[in-house]
Amino acid sequence: MPIPIEDVLRIRRAVSVALDRYPGPVGRLIAAELLDYADQGWRGEAEGLSERLVADLLGETPPGR
Repeated sequence: MPIPIEDVLRIRRAVSVALDRYPGPVGRLIAAELLDYADQGWRGEAEGLSERLVADLLGETPPGR
C-alpha cells in the first residue's frame, strides 16, 4: 500500500533538512535511509526509528509522546 503523498513530501522535507544539518557522509546516509523509507510504500511501525528521525529533523513531537 503506497504512502500518502503528503507523507512522502514530509519525508522528503526531512531529507533536505538532514543534508543541510549534516553535510558529508552522515547526512547522505540519513538521506538514503529516509528515501528508502519513503520509497518502500509502507509505514512500518508508527513509532519506528525512521518516523522518529523524520519528526526530529522537522521539529515535530515524536510519535508516541
